Amino acid sequence: MTYVKLPKIGEADAAVINHVTDLYYLTQLNLSRGLLLITKKEMALFVDGRYLTTAQEQAPCPVHLWEGGLPMGWLRERKVKTLEFDSATTNYDQFLALQTAAEGIQLIPKPGLLKKHRGIKQPHEIAALKQAAAVTWKGYQHIASLLKEGISEKELALEFEFCVRRAGASELSFEPIVAFGGNSAYPHHR
Repeated sequence: MTYVKLPKIGEADAAVINHVTDLYYLTQLNLSRGLLLITKKEMALFVDGRYLTTAQEQAPCPVHLWEGGLPMGWLRERKVKTLEFDSATTNYDQFLALQTAAEGIQLIPKPGLLKKHRGIKQPHEIAALKQAAAVTWKGYQHIASLLKEGISEKELALEFEFCVRRAGASELSFEPIVAFGGNSAYPHHR
């Protein structure tokens, strides 16, 4: 069973997902490295030994030990002749490795491969977004109550992070932007 609906992969026989954010989105596993292969009917996760046991217990699809490169045996068994990859998240070195490994398979660059799929939110995602907004608002109210002469931007940024983490945030999407006086002219002041 998958956590999300199997993404559509266009006209290609399969798609390869290797960006950690997309891997997390489709598997709910925090991986620093891995590979997800998706066909029109199935998906399979390939991870190295660090993640194998956890992935086998928690992944929403079959999991295989991965030693790098493309799992050509898996692709050949499914008669994959065309393979999409996200050209927006694949760097040049990754592309060259993909190209070298894809013996006889046509690579099709598709920027934002999961963009449309990820734009449609499932009920659990909507609930998570609402919770994140509530936690963020709580953090904002907290630091607004601390505003006084002498407090630093850094202190308020830390207070914000402490507050939202205590309220349930696992991490921040980006470093908080707190700016006073002349610094407020810089939209991304640090």
